[in-house]
This record gives sequence, structure tokens and C-alpha cells, in this order.
Amino acid sequence: MAIFYSLATHFGFVALCIIFCIKSILKWSKKRRAAKNAPPIIHIPEQEILCNPRQAYERALALYGPVVGVKRKGRLEYIVNENLTHEVLTTNTSFSFEQGTSFILNLHYFHKYFTAFYTEIDDLVRNVIVSRMPLVVEQVFPSFMRIAGDFEKELAPRDDREPKYVDAEIMAHRGISEAMAHVILGEQFVVASNLEVIENVAHDMATVTGIYQNTSWWGTNFPDLWRAFTWAKVLTTTIPLYYGTIGLQIWRKLRSEQFRAEEAKENPEGSVLNYLACKNADEDGNVGFAAFAKISALVLGIAFASVHQTASVAVWMLYELAARPEYLSELREEMSEIAHVDPTSEHPEITYDSLQKATRLDSFIREVMRTKGDTLSACRMTTDDVPLAGYTIPKGYLVFPLASLSHLNTSYHGADAERFDGRRWVGTGKQAVMNNNTYYPFGLGRWACPGRNLAIAEIKMIVWSVICRSTPVLRGGSYSVPDPLNVTSVAPKGEMTMHPIL
Repeated sequence: MAIFYSLATHFGFVALCIIFCIKSILKWSKKRRAAKNAPPIIHIPEQEILCNPRQAYERALALYGPVVGVKRKGRLEYIVNENLTHEVLTTNTSFSFEQGTSFILNLHYFHKYFTAFYTEIDDLVRNVIVSRMPLVVEQVFPSFMRIAGDFEKELAPRDDREPKYVDAEIMAHRGISEAMAHVILGEQFVVASNLEVIENVAHDMATVTGIYQNTSWWGTNFPDLWRAFTWAKVLTTTIPLYYGTIGLQIWRKLRSEQFRAEEAKENPEGSVLNYLACKNADEDGNVGFAAFAKISALVLGIAFASVHQTASVAVWMLYELAARPEYLSELREEMSEIAHVDPTSEHPEITYDSLQKATRLDSFIREVMRTKGDTLSACRMTTDDVPLAGYTIPKGYLVFPLASLSHLNTSYHGADAERFDGRRWVGTGKQAVMNNNTYYPFGLGRWACPGRNLAIAEIKMIVWSVICRSTPVLRGGSYSVPDPLNVTSVAPKGEMTMHPIL
């Protein structure tokens, strides 16, 4: 049986690779219709795009106008400057978020058959999670405190021994995986084996969606073959593991209970899973196999999106805070002013209201997100031949606003726009979650990230759970950026320890 499974897996890999290679050859041989009056096509060496994307794209736009075409990974993409950002990101009829995101994340075949996927995810986040933020914070903050405490005990120097260091991404992934297991699945699913599966799923789905592609030699030089191998791995390992563990538990829960549609929004303590079950149950309150398939796919999607992306941004916050210790005292002071401290545990008791009042921490977070180096962080796909700035963008092409031209623009943010100032936004009323065409790390328009309030709340809880008892310290005092082209989703690399506050 093991030999059969091994052979099946092997031939599955080979077959999938052949299919992808054939499709790649057909794609390369196909001559696409060139639109009249298309923008200028600018050659930028691939290595320059990967290593110095901001300088490369800004130079091209400065020399050739508000929109240019650039080939990357074997495909032609269009890059626009800050003056066209709002039009591209908010004109949904001409520039599709769903098509663009599906293509860039290697999910276009999935979206072809599950067209409502993004709308369903948006509904879940808005109606189940964001609407219940006070309860969510109450549920998950103890997890962040416990995990930060465990890491502090493990890493702190004792008896003149050298401190241990760890990649902060490990701590962030562990904390957010547990938090989202509470929110998405419910308390009964929060066990070590499920949390390990969620972490692995988040990492492997990040790989298959191309998030780590720029850091792979195969991914940059043979993108189609790389996609074939990564998809084969996920389809033969990650997905079966998910359905054999969490998926099976979901199935048992759905088949052992009855759910009513009218109960979906009436139960304020319900999980995402409970909401989906109520919403997709039949008239008799039963959830069939087709509904289970849909529910389990949505749970998988929201788990990946909520865990990986927030964890990556949380690492940016911890490493920037460790690199800028001058902000620690005022952030601790703010925390002590607005968070009640439990006299027994001497730990802060956090509410969603107290997180909202943390304006100094919020300013620090917004400034990190503004200055961390976003370039091609939001994309759209043209739904037809679209007129733009006197040119015509052909149908079916990706269009990216260049984020650095907005985030670091002196006309928008003052003469010192390039300088990091963690206090810049205090008293301005501009929160880290607020988007406009001058600042859009969470996107812009109808498809701005619906979970940004949750993401910022989780980041604040992670920071507070660390600094309330320890001081984060970077090995060597610095970190590196492994993928300058995708700082939005690929966390910086470094090692951090935690020195207990005496």
C-alpha cells in the first residue's frame, strides 16, 4: 500500500509538471493582441527588480510617464504612479481585484470555479469577526500573553549564560494561529495538533500562492515549473493533512448538530464555523457534503489569510521596536495608563476599547507600515481594453500602483517623508487602519482588507504582551529584508531575544 501511495504521488508530480509545461509552451507561443496606443514597454533587468524594486520602478516612471509596461517572470505588467493610484484601485468595473488577486496568487483556476470566494471571505470577516471585536479581543489576548511568557522564559539569559535567540516569526505564527483557531473554529478545536496543522497550512499556502517565489532561484528562473512542484506538494501533502485532521473534525461537528439560518447572527459568541454552518444548512437544519466542501474551503482560506499576513507584519513591528528602543518607555507608559493591571498576575487586562485608545502605539504601527518599503503591494487586472492617462491598457493584464510613490511622497507627508518618526501620527486622527491614496498597506476602495481592524488589534496585543514584561533585543542590532519586492507578505529575517524587565 505504501509503495502504491509512493508511486501515485510520484506519477501525480510528473503528470502535473507535464500539464504545466504544456500550458506554459502554449502560453509562450500564443501571440496576444496588442492594444493600440499601449504604454511604453521598459526593459528592467530581473535582478534589479528583485534587489532594488523601488529605485528601478521609480526611475522608469520618472523617465517615461505615469504608466509603463515592464516584463517580470515572463509576463508583461503595467506600473502606474501615484496620480493614477486612486483610479486603478477604486474603479472596479475596469480594474478587477478578484481577477488580479487570483492571478498573482496562482489561484485563477480555483477562482474560475469558486467565483464567490472573495465575496464570501469578505462577508465572514465583516459580519462575524469585525462585528464582534470586543469579544474577540477578550478571547485571544490571554493566548498572546501566555505564548509571549513562554518565549520570555525560554530565551531570557540566566546565571550568566548567553541569551537564546529566535526568529520572531515563529512566535507570531504560533500566537496568531491559536488566536484564529478560537475565532474561526471555536474553543473545542484549540488543541496542539490542530494549531500545528494551521501553522503548516498557512506556510504551505503562502508558498503555493507565490509569496516566497522571489526568494527561490527556481521560482524566479522557471516560474511555471516552480508552480507545478509547489502545487503538487500542497495537493499531495498539505490539503490531505488538513482534511484528515481539522476537516474531519469539522465534518463530525456539522453532521452531529443542527443549524438554523436565523441563528447565524443571533449568537454573538458563535465562531466563523458556526456562522457558516447556520448560513449553509438546509431547511431541516442539516449540512450536506456539498455545503461541507464549501465551508471547509472557506475555513482554509480565511485561516491562511489571517495567519500568514498578520504574522509577517507583526514581525516587522517587533524588529522595528527592538531596533528603536527609544520608543519603549512611552509605549509602556501608555499601556499602563489605559490598561487595567491584574493585581494577582501583574499582567494587563486588555479590552478592545483600551486597544483603540493606544494612539502612540497605533502611530508607531502606522509609521512602520508606511516606511517598510512597499512597492507592488496592490494589484488589479483589466476587464477590457481600458483607457488610462492617454494610453490603452489591454484586457487581461495586471496593473500595479507603485506604493513607494505614495507612502514616501514629500507632497503627502512633508519634507521628511523618508524619515521614520513613530510619533508622526499622534493627535492627527489618522489611525493605522485608515486608507487613502497616500497610504494603503491594506489596499484601497471596495476591496480594502476587511480584516484590517483585527490585524491591527492582534499586532497591538502581540506588542503589549512582549513589552509588558520584557525588552525585545535583536541579535547584532539589525535585521535583513529577504525580498525587497514583497515586504508586504515576506517577513524580515533576524533573531530576537527577550530581556526580562527587572
